[in-house]
Amino acid sequence: MRIEHMTPENIKEVPDVELRNLKFKFISIYDRHFVDPEMMKAVNLSREIFFDKYIILRIEMRKREVTHLEGVALDKEIDLRIFQKSIWGIDIPSLSSMMIVRSYVSLAGAFIKSPALVKNVEVVIRNLEKNKDERLENKISTIIKAHMGKTPVFKYSPAGPDSSYMPLFDLMLRPREAAKKQKPLMKIKLTKKVELTKKIFSVSKPEESEETIRIPVGPACEVTATITISAEEGIKALYCGKEKKIRTYLFDKKVKAWTMASARAWIKEHKEKVEKHIAEKIQKQQEENLETFEYLIHHVEVDGDEEIVHHCHMYDHIGNLFEQAHLFFDKGKVFLDGKEIKEGHYHVIKGLEPKQEVAWSEEEATKAGIKPKGMMSGMTLKEKAKAW
Repeated sequence: MRIEHMTPENIKEVPDVELRNLKFKFISIYDRHFVDPEMMKAVNLSREIFFDKYIILRIEMRKREVTHLEGVALDKEIDLRIFQKSIWGIDIPSLSSMMIVRSYVSLAGAFIKSPALVKNVEVVIRNLEKNKDERLENKISTIIKAHMGKTPVFKYSPAGPDSSYMPLFDLMLRPREAAKKQKPLMKIKLTKKVELTKKIFSVSKPEESEETIRIPVGPACEVTATITISAEEGIKALYCGKEKKIRTYLFDKKVKAWTMASARAWIKEHKEKVEKHIAEKIQKQQEENLETFEYLIHHVEVDGDEEIVHHCHMYDHIGNLFEQAHLFFDKGKVFLDGKEIKEGHYHVIKGLEPKQEVAWSEEEATKAGIKPKGMMSGMTLKEKAKAW
């Protein structure tokens, strides 16, 4: 059977040995081509169709309990995506890239007529001048200087070049490699108070180093928090909790080509909005208490700036986090860890979540303000519900 002809209906007629052959074929194509997340099409198959067809095969092999070359990279990617799709309802990595603007960046001007004679290259970006992107210009400049040894001169025009040109880049939307919930660009991280704090952050006037621009805007005070305002733009702020004021803005020149002038301009435009947001954020945190967390049934894993929600954990009556196994339902059948469950009643709790380094004791929970629920052995379901 050809991969592109596979459907959930006709795969049922394929013998087990052919299912194994198909899986081997999928693995070969994946290892040669689609292991690269940027590969959108290969062997006359789009990335989206390839993964859709493999999911059909994967589900059919599970139903029949047919195993072959288990644990390969393709299986790990697909199993994760099946799980994520069950949560979010969309398989993001399988989506095709979307063309937004063709020839978004082009080479034009005198360079097209006499490429060897000119020292400067006109670079046309199909956008408005007011949307000028210094970070994009910096990256394009690096490419042109490295490959051509010339200096770019940038020009913005939504309609593109008005004479002969050479397209350099298209503007496209590319799907992300995984379905993950993201944190907002603005977040607050509390830092430990240390003896060097006052010395390190005692900047009273703007300073610029090779990597960072520091611009003080508030009173000389003790910094209690580092606030990431925008990870993508490389902007942070040092916050004084007692005074409830921003002490200093930090601009990372490794992330964006910041200058003292552009950093000052950003502060002038955004300062009021940022301070209002931070005040609201801190007020909200202060209003929360430990009781908020007694009733959570989802586990949130923080990976760098990303927040991933797993619907597979539960908390006990004093906040200890327990891991649960996954039950997989497909067309009336139930699977546990890849094996079909014929009959029975299951409560599946695997144990404490491995990443939880500390488990509360009753005494510790009481000291921390978490009131244990009085669910004792021998209580009826109604009594337990009332206690909870």
